[in-house]
Amino acid sequence: MEYLIILSAIIIIIGYIIGNKKKSYFNELDFWCKVIGYLFFIGLVLSSIGIYYDINSKIPQFKSVQLTLDNSRKNEIENYSNFELATFQLEVAEQNKWLAETKYWNNTWVLDVCIPDEIDKLEPIN
Repeated sequence: MEYLIILSAIIIIIGYIIGNKKKSYFNELDFWCKVIGYLFFIGLVLSSIGIYYDINSKIPQFKSVQLTLDNSRKNEIENYSNFELATFQLEVAEQNKWLAETKYWNNTWVLDVCIPDEIDKLEPIN
């Protein structure tokens, strides 16, 4: 993510360097370099905000699945049909997959800024 922000800053700087040239044929190129750089930067900021809020909305969902599974384990497992047990297993697998992917991206330089640190406190559902 940081490299993409640096890339957009470089594009904007190139636009300003070209803009400082007094030749008339550079004016349009200068304008478009600045526009592309600014749009790229704004897109990066908005996408990182979207990723942050998306993951923040999925954390309570993960906790609710974990709580539901804990409550169902307090009841006797023999009372559930095979379909219900398979549904539980599928939901646990999906939630653990989401958690593993999110923890991986949280440990990379690309999305570390976008993912809340609360994700590190979550444990996979057993």
